[in-house]
Amino acid sequence: MIAFYYRAYDEVGLKRSGTIEAPDRRTADRLLRRQELRPYFLEDWRALRKAIAQKRRRQRLLAIGGAVAVLCASVLSGAVVRYAGRERALGVDDIKRIGPARAQGGMADTQEQAEQEFAQGIKRMWDSFSPKTVTEIDATGSLMIVYVNRNMGKLSTEEVEMIAGNSLKSLNRRFEASVCTLLIVEKDDTLLEMTYNAITRSTRVKWYR
Repeated sequence: MIAFYYRAYDEVGLKRSGTIEAPDRRTADRLLRRQELRPYFLEDWRALRKAIAQKRRRQRLLAIGGAVAVLCASVLSGAVVRYAGRERALGVDDIKRIGPARAQGGMADTQEQAEQEFAQGIKRMWDSFSPKTVTEIDATGSLMIVYVNRNMGKLSTEEVEMIAGNSLKSLNRRFEASVCTLLIVEKDDTLLEMTYNAITRSTRVKWYR
């Protein structure tokens, strides 16, 4: 069986999201329609997760490359300043203050930057409850993936659901998606799937362990 992540409209036109297991995409689509859902996005969950991870790596490389480029430009500008008395070069302190993305003239996408900053804040919240349990968090406007290690076994089911619920509602408040989904993943296994519907203010929880 393959786990598929879906986004769909329900019978009243509200957006829904989550995962469903099926042998293939066509069967997954049929199963969703039996639940009176009309999917408009249906992807293999493992492939989607790999694509998100690759995107994160590209963003990191872009940020590192941007910082190096700005620093090189700073050195060259400084040489011109010494001989021509032109505008002061951008220094290392300036780079730290304004960040590589702004130094590149806004090359980084604003939405992606907001999602990264949000994910870092949520990771700090998890760390405050259980240090070194969460290794990384990916977040989009309606999906959050929390990667954990075996330390999560130290948390009770109630504690995990409480922290996950707070994280999910924070995602909803920050990006205003009508339906948000949080997945807790250890290695290649999804341990928990939690979905929050902002319209009905209801939360659905499914454990896989």
